Formats: sequence, structure tokens, C-alpha cells
Amino acid sequence: MPFQISMTRSDLHDILTEAATKAGVRIHLGLSWKSLDQDDDVVDVTFTDATASTYDLVVASDGIRSTMRRHLFPDQFGPRDTGYACWRMAVPRPPGLTHSEYWNGPAVKATVIHLNQDLMYLLVVERARQAEITRVLAYPA
Repeated sequence: MPFQISMTRSDLHDILTEAATKAGVRIHLGLSWKSLDQDDDVVDVTFTDATASTYDLVVASDGIRSTMRRHLFPDQFGPRDTGYACWRMAVPRPPGLTHSEYWNGPAVKATVIHLNQDLMYLLVVERARQAEITRVLAYPA
């Protein structure tokens, strides 16, 4: 079994959407939550289109700048600067590349990550100067 499974977000989205649909989940796109009210058994959710529903479980997968995390933990667990910058890009995958490869140096780590039959990531992690970190963090998520 591989130690890592890498894939594009769109591939993961397709897998999760197909599994949820097969399980009978109703998916509503273009909405977000407006408010939550939780008791011991259920969570009442009001959505941005003013509809509301009750759930046994709410899962938030909204990324590094999660509005749900800020709602639940306003002053904790936010992103913090590690002093490293990660440069990555998706490029066409040569047919002969079947596994990810990692190279660790004293100042830089480089990776080729197999994503799917067509794509791979080229990725470099390095300790960044403060000006670079500020510029990288300034880009929208």
C-alpha cells in the first residue's frame, strides 16, 4: 500500500460527489452557512439563502482560512507563518512517471508528485525571506 495518495482537488471532488450521491445525500451548490445552533443531539443550520435544516453532523472543509474555524475558535488555530515558502505547479505527467519522488537538501526540499494519469506536481519548499513570505501570504486562498 502506498504511504501517500495524491490527487487533484477536482478528482477528489468527483469521488466525494459520486459517493455522496450514491448514499442519497442531497447536494446544494452555491450556498454557505449563515448561522449554527448546536445542542447535545443536533445542529440547526441556517443557510445564506434563508433556508434552514437540522443535521446530526456538520463537517467544514473550507480550507486554511476557514470561516467555520474562525466561528468556533475565534482567537485560536488560525494559519501561522512557518518561515517556509512552497512553490508548486501542475504540469503534464510523462507516462513513465508512476511514483512520487522526494529530494531533501539542507536548504531546499523538492518533490515530483504523481496526481493522476495526466498530471503531476512539481514542488519546492524553501526557507523564505520575510518579504517573500509576506508576498505569498498576501495572495487570496
